[in-house]
Amino acid sequence: MNAPLWTPARPDPSGPAGPIPIRRRPLPRPRVLPRDQLTVPVCPVPEPSDTVLFERSDDPARKLYLPRYRVVDDPPLRLRLAQGANDWSLSVELEKYRAPEVEQSGADAEELPHDVGLTLRFAIVSGGVILGVRELPLDERTATPGGVRAVLRGTDSATRDQIHLAMIDQVYAAELVVRRSTSVGVLVPGSGGRVVSSGQGVLRGTWMFDFDSGQETTFGAADVWWEQHTDVLRELVVQSGAATAALGARDFDALTVDDLAGVAYSTTPLAGNVGGPNELGPGTVFAVRTSSGNFAKVRVVEYGYNLTLQWVTYSTDRGPAGAPVVTAGQGVLHGTWLFDVDTGAETSGDGADLWWEQQTDTARLMVPTGGAAIAPLGPAAFDALLPSQVAAAPFSTNPIPGHVNGPNQLVAGSVFAVRTAAGNVAKMQVVEYGYNLRLRWVTFGPGGDPPAPAPDRYRVTAYSDETAVAPKPFVFPSGSPIFSGLGDASGPDGLTRTDVSFRGRPYSYYQDAARPWIFYHLPDEFRLARRDDPPHVPALSVQLGADLADVEATQVTFGFTAVPFVDPGRLDAAVPALRPLLPGSLPSGVTGPVHQALQVPDGAVTYTLSIPSRTGSTGAQPRPTAFVDLRTGIVDTLTMAMADFRPVYQALFADTELFRGDVAVRVGSLNTEHVRLIARISRTSGPPVLDVAGTPAGPGRVHVRLTNRIESPVTVNTLAARLTGLPAQVGAVAPPLPALLPPGSGLDCDVVAPVPEGTAPEAVIDLGGVVVNPEPHAVWDAVVVSAAPAVYRFPITLEVFASAFAGADRAVELIVDFRAGTNVSVQVTSDQLREGAIKVSVPVDLAMPLVDWLVNASSLNEYQYRVTAVRLTGTATGPWVRRQSSILPIQVVPLVDA
Repeated sequence: MNAPLWTPARPDPSGPAGPIPIRRRPLPRPRVLPRDQLTVPVCPVPEPSDTVLFERSDDPARKLYLPRYRVVDDPPLRLRLAQGANDWSLSVELEKYRAPEVEQSGADAEELPHDVGLTLRFAIVSGGVILGVRELPLDERTATPGGVRAVLRGTDSATRDQIHLAMIDQVYAAELVVRRSTSVGVLVPGSGGRVVSSGQGVLRGTWMFDFDSGQETTFGAADVWWEQHTDVLRELVVQSGAATAALGARDFDALTVDDLAGVAYSTTPLAGNVGGPNELGPGTVFAVRTSSGNFAKVRVVEYGYNLTLQWVTYSTDRGPAGAPVVTAGQGVLHGTWLFDVDTGAETSGDGADLWWEQQTDTARLMVPTGGAAIAPLGPAAFDALLPSQVAAAPFSTNPIPGHVNGPNQLVAGSVFAVRTAAGNVAKMQVVEYGYNLRLRWVTFGPGGDPPAPAPDRYRVTAYSDETAVAPKPFVFPSGSPIFSGLGDASGPDGLTRTDVSFRGRPYSYYQDAARPWIFYHLPDEFRLARRDDPPHVPALSVQLGADLADVEATQVTFGFTAVPFVDPGRLDAAVPALRPLLPGSLPSGVTGPVHQALQVPDGAVTYTLSIPSRTGSTGAQPRPTAFVDLRTGIVDTLTMAMADFRPVYQALFADTELFRGDVAVRVGSLNTEHVRLIARISRTSGPPVLDVAGTPAGPGRVHVRLTNRIESPVTVNTLAARLTGLPAQVGAVAPPLPALLPPGSGLDCDVVAPVPEGTAPEAVIDLGGVVVNPEPHAVWDAVVVSAAPAVYRFPITLEVFASAFAGADRAVELIVDFRAGTNVSVQVTSDQLREGAIKVSVPVDLAMPLVDWLVNASSLNEYQYRVTAVRLTGTATGPWVRRQSSILPIQVVPLVDA
C-alpha cells in the first residue's frame, strides 16, 4: 500500500555524497523517435560521455562536444570567499575546455546544449571522525564568455566559518562538484525494418481489423475480430491464420521488429471483459503476427465497446525487392483437393495451380495444373527468401513426390516455389505432412519500386554526471588571497542526536552544530519503486538467457530499484520535540526546525540482502556492487538459475519478509542505524497508483475521477479529502466502497467543503485507504525481457488407440490441435500404427507460459486440445477440451460438423 500518496515530497536541498560518474535515478521511461522527429542531439555510441562527439539530429556532419569545466586561473585564481558589509559570498568562475580525446577531432565542433550546476561538498566532522556530508549549492549562476560564474551567498557566520574551515583543512575532504545534464538520442538496435502500415484508429465492436492494410475489414482479410459475446464479455479473436500475444504494460515505442519476432504467439483470444479479466486496458500493448506473416505492435489507447488502437506493422521481408504481396497465410490442403495459389484457397477446378494427388494410401504427388509450374527448394530458409530468389527457381511441370514409403520432398519444413498460371510467384513451406498438408505461403505479384527502409529509431535519454574540479581536495593555504575579511577559521561542528518516538518506534534526528536549525533524518525504509510514467509498473527487470531448453538451469538476471520512503506525518510529529533545541535567533525565513535527509560517506553505508532460494534462504549477504544512495535509492542486479529465481519472484507477491534487505548507516560514533528494504509489490513507492482528476461542480464542490494507472487491480477501501485546505466530505462514490478497480478503470466521487465564496476549490485526495492487489502475470508481462519466448517445455504423450482407425467410417487421419503457451498441431495416420498394436504413442512438446511455472499457478501445465478426424466421407471436429495430464489418450472422436 502506498500511503498517504497525495502528500507531496518535501524539497531536499542536499545532494548525494562522493563524486560518481553517472547518477542512476528512477527516471521516466524514455521516448523512442525517428531521427527526423528528434529535437535533441544524437549520440553515436550506447553510452554518452564527454569523450565522444555528438551529432546534430538534422545534420550528421555537424559535430558537438560536451565541455569539461575548471577554475579560471589567469592568474590570480578566480575564486573568492569574502565577508561583505551585509553578507558573505563564495564565488567562482569556471572555463570550458574539450576532453583530450576530442581536442583535435572536435576542434570545429559546436558546444552541446546542457545545464550545469555547482555544489560545494564537505564532511561533517566531530573529533576527527566524519559523521555525515554537507552540500551547499551555488545557486546564483551567470554565463560568461567561455564559461560560467557561480555564487553562494549567506548571512549566518556559522555557515561561512564552516566553508572557510573546510577549504583549508584536508580532513573535511572538500570538493567543488560540477553537475552536467542534457538529453540525447541513442540509437535503438534492431529498430529498422520496412513499415507496412502505421497509425491510430478505432476498431468498432463486432468489427474486424487488418493490420497489414491498417483498416477495418470483413471476413477473409482480417487479422483480428473484436467479438462482443454480451454487453460485458468481449474477446479479441484472431482470424485467417494470424496470432497474437499479450505484452501487458510494455514500452510501445521501444519495441522493435526483432522484439516482435521473438514473442510467443498464440491463437487464444485476448480477454477484454468489462467486469472480468481484461488484457486490453488503456496503455496495454499486444503483438500480432498477421495472416501475411508480418509483425505488428499495437497499443490500446482507449478501451470500450469500440477500441482506439495505435499500431505499427513491420514487414518480415527486408530485401530490396518491392514485389507486392498478393496473398499470404497458413492453411490445410486436403488430400485429393486443388489449391489456387493466387487467392490462397482450396478450389474445385478453375484457377487451381496445385493438385495434392493421392494415387494410393501411400503414393502421393504435388502436381502443377492449369499452366502453373513448381520447383522443390529443400529445407530453405523460408522467411529469408526474397521475391527475386523465388522467381529465379528452376520451375518445371514435373510433380513433386510426397510418398509415405518412397521419395518425399514434402516433409515438414520443406520449401517449394510456384509460378502460378496468372504469372505470380509464391514461396510455400510444408508445416505438417500427412494425408492433409498444412502449408504456409506468400504469393508475390510483379516487382515494383523497392520499399523505403524504415528509419532508425532513437531513444531519448537523460544524461547527467558529477565531477570534482581541481584541486582535489578543494583545499588552499590559510593565507591565500582567495579568502578576504574572514578572520580565523573556527566554529562549532558535528551533530547532536535526539530520538523522538512515532507510533511506538524511536527515530533519530541529528542537529547540525554549525546550523542548529537543521535536523537530519534517515528514511523509514526502502520500498520497491514504480516508474514515473503510466502505467506505473514496478521498476524491475527480468532478463532471461537465450536457451530455455532446461528451464530450471536457465540463467536469470534480475534487477530492481528501491527508493527511500519517509512518512511525512513522522516528520511533522517530531517538530514539537525538536523546537526547544533551536537557538535563540534564526536566519531570515526560518521559523522552526528544518528537516533534511542525511547523507553520509560511502564507507559508512553497508547494504546486505537476503533472498529465498530453492534450498531455503541465502541469509544476509553483502552487496558491494549495488548502487546505494540514502536519498536516491538502491539499484541492484542479481544473476541466478531459474530454479532459484522462482522463490524470489513468488516472494515479491507474498506478505512475508523472505525477500528483504538492510542498509546499516554508521553516523560516526553517535549511532549505527538500520534501514530495512521491503521487497513486496504490494508495498511500493513512487507515483500515485490512482490518477486524480478534479472538475469544479459548483460552490464548494469538486467532482473527482480516480483512475487505476498501474498493471494490477487495486481496492479502494476508504477515501478522505481536503478542499482548498479545509476538511471535506466525500460523497456520491460510484461504484460504492470498498471498490475493486481493474487496470484502466476508475471511480467517481464528489468532494464538498464550506469554501469561502470566490475561492477556486482544489481537491486533495488521501489515498491511504487504497490497497494494491498485485497480479503476478501482469507484472511479469511488464518487466520480462527475453530474446526467446518466455515459455517452458511440458512433454506429453499422445496415445491414439487403434479403435480410432477401425470401422466402416474409420478415420484416415487424425489432427490434434493444442492450445497452450504456443499452439501446435499433430497429425496421426493409421500408417503409424504397427501391426497388432492397440495404440500409437506420439511425443508432443508443449510450450507453456513460464510465469505459470514461476508462481505455481493452479493452471500449471494446463492445455486445451481438440481432435479433427479426416474420413473418406468427410471431416469431423470435436470441441476444445481442457487437460493437465502428461498422458492424452484418444479413443473415440465425436462427430461434430467442421
